[in-house]
Amino acid sequence: MPSTFGKTFQKDKKNLNGQLVLINGTRSFMCDSQYKIIPEVGDFYIFPHYLMHSVYPFKDTDEERRSISFNAEIDEKIFDVFY
Repeated sequence: MPSTFGKTFQKDKKNLNGQLVLINGTRSFMCDSQYKIIPEVGDFYIFPHYLMHSVYPFKDTDEERRSISFNAEIDEKIFDVFY
């Protein structure tokens, strides 16, 4: 994990620097449509292709972010437990 996520430049908002945000796209009753994740070194996040997402940059820091994106297909014979 970076030693600092830096300072945010948005005075009226919570510091989101470095966060991954998964977005449902619709508001639900008593549910937030966004799920915010503070990344940790060694964590691996997998989510479906249709889920909108956003990643906030690190501001005011020399730390770097590394990410990998890929597509995967699940073998139906392995996935279907009732096969």
